[in-house]
Amino acid sequence: MFNVLIALFIALIAALPLFWMKTKASRTIGALVALGIGAVGFGVSKTYLYPEYLGWQFEHEIKKQALFTLISQNYPAEFKEYVKKVKQNLRTNDDPNLVSAYSTQLVNNIFYKSLANTPDDYVGLYLKSTIDLYRYLNGQDPRAVIKLENGDNAIEYDIGALYETKDFQKRLNHLLDTKRYVIEAAIKNPTPPPQATQAEPLLKGVMSELAQKYGDNAVRAAFTAPKTIPPNVGAQIIIEFYTSILSAGPENAGIIMRYIASLKGQPNHPAQKDAPSK
Repeated sequence: MFNVLIALFIALIAALPLFWMKTKASRTIGALVALGIGAVGFGVSKTYLYPEYLGWQFEHEIKKQALFTLISQNYPAEFKEYVKKVKQNLRTNDDPNLVSAYSTQLVNNIFYKSLANTPDDYVGLYLKSTIDLYRYLNGQDPRAVIKLENGDNAIEYDIGALYETKDFQKRLNHLLDTKRYVIEAAIKNPTPPPQATQAEPLLKGVMSELAQKYGDNAVRAAFTAPKTIPPNVGAQIIIEFYTSILSAGPENAGIIMRYIASLKGQPNHPAQKDAPSK
């Protein structure tokens, strides 16, 4: 409809000289020229104007979401690059799923940078909301836990149907709100990430407990090769991993999660490529 309206508007402008044409032949030629110009205008609009309009509309709407507003205000360069990718996608009619992937990359990039510097209290909030979501998903389908934790390529499972359920939306929105709180806290009251010598013994302790219960190979596979173990086992390992970190207490949980986030925040880390949007 947008392209049709643009074409009609251009054709009407081009047809204005018809009012000053006296002969029938000249008016006929003028009308044909106006229609031709309108057709060209339709093509130009479809190729250039409409994608730009969609890009503007997307940017306008995405900024209505508090999380993206926060990112646009405090990380303008990253947000600008994100919008640029979305507009390019609209301009070339690429896979629409890429827009979701770009959104995931942006949020994960900013979130892990922030989590690496957020205070202990907000680390705890993030862990609690993550565990709550994962426990719910595990009751629906363990593959959903693996998908959200490890990214779109981790396992063959269409999570789209879950987005229609209110219980999932409520928990996911709560997690996204928590991510926003983490980003805000890192901006207002940054806490430096721990040294590896401080964090690694704590992290190894958590991993060792899981390995004693599930086996070292299964624990590693849950985060690196989830297709190689049963989904119910992988999902349970992931949930218990975060639960164990939370149970370590606010200070130790903060140390572990800030350390993990500092690793994930590195540009070449897999989390920056196809990590979950949770």
